[in-house]
Amino acid sequence: MSLLQLYLAVGLVVHLCTAAHFTVNKRKAIRKGPLTTGLLALTGTVLLAFIVLHLKTFRFSSSTRRWRHPDAYPNAPSDRDLYVLMLELFSRPEQVVFYVSAIIAVGVHLHRGWSKTVLKMDGVVKEER
Repeated sequence: MSLLQLYLAVGLVVHLCTAAHFTVNKRKAIRKGPLTTGLLALTGTVLLAFIVLHLKTFRFSSSTRRWRHPDAYPNAPSDRDLYVLMLELFSRPEQVVFYVSAIIAVGVHLHRGWSKTVLKMDGVVKEER
């Protein structure tokens, strides 16, 4: 595991823990208006499912198909053929719908999360909100 992968894993765990803490503290408000107050929890759940399935498919797949660049040295190791994996994945319409939905969830999650974060910053004047 590289340092970057470790950093991303730690960041994901910290984000999940803080999100779970805030979601548990706001569960009464979320029950009253799930699409307004629970939007981050909903899109976050979709994103977690997406990340798990994406990593399972591309990073930890058991695919035996290998690819080597034509200009590589004769003894160079081959890599998993991610292009063939991608073609197989996106040949199924339900996977395409899931990926498009996940990308929309990313946009909504980033927009809502960023706007809530900016509003909580001390440097923002109340009239500008």
